[in-house]
Order: sequence, then structure tokens, then C-alpha cells
Amino acid sequence: MQERLRDDLRGPTYEAHSARVRAEAPPGRLVEWHPGDGWGPLCAALGLAGPSEPFQHLNSASELQAMTVLDPAAKSAEGRGSS
Repeated sequence: MQERLRDDLRGPTYEAHSARVRAEAPPGRLVEWHPGDGWGPLCAALGLAGPSEPFQHLNSASELQAMTVLDPAAKSAEGRGSS
């Protein structure tokens, strides 16, 4: 099941879902946002002023992948054990 989920997150199922959301969202109602975009697009879409604190960038993509099942290297290291 995790293998299928991982493939769906990176593959055609995810892309098809994203395309459907883009096609069906009413004009002006969809915000395509990535963490590197910061607060600006989110706050603009919500009609709010941005917070005084900068957007937090606590984990890099590689750090996040290493903490999840999305990183094949981490998964194979788990199988070897630490002994």
C-alpha cells in the first residue's frame, strides 16, 4: 500500500488529479503555492496582510524526504538495521 501511495504521489495519478483541480476550480479561486513562494500568494488570496515574521524554512526538500517513505535510500537503510 505504501508503495502504491508513493507512486501515486509522484506519478500520473497525482498529475491527473492536479489537472482536474486546475480545470474545475472557479477562476480566481485556486492558489498554486509552493513553500518557496513565502507568505505573499497565500495572504493575497485570503485578503490578509502578511505576518511580520518571515516565512519559515525549517526543512530542506532532502531533509523532508529523508524523514518520509518518499526517500528510497532511507527505506533501504531501514532494512539493513543499525547493528
